[in-house]
Amino acid sequence: MVTSASSGMGRVAARALASRGAHVIGVARRGSELRWLAQDVSAHDAAELLHRCDLIRKPSQEEIVHRVENVTNELCDHNQHGNLPSARG
Repeated sequence: MVTSASSGMGRVAARALASRGAHVIGVARRGSELRWLAQDVSAHDAAELLHRCDLIRKPSQEEIVHRVENVTNELCDHNQHGNLPSARG
């Protein structure tokens, strides 16, 4: 699963993984941008699952965890640095 997959480093990571034959699960807020990623990924004959999701919202986090658990049991944390609230307040 690649978060922020619609642009920037997330999109680059998703494309790189797909070019190496990985099955990419891409998650991003902007569904329109995910459509472009779908074209990039499918060009490499890699399977993809793309989900529009705002990971700042707790319900969205829970939903995507359940969706991903249904298709894989592997996890790789790439330490996404996003717009998340600080634990320090």
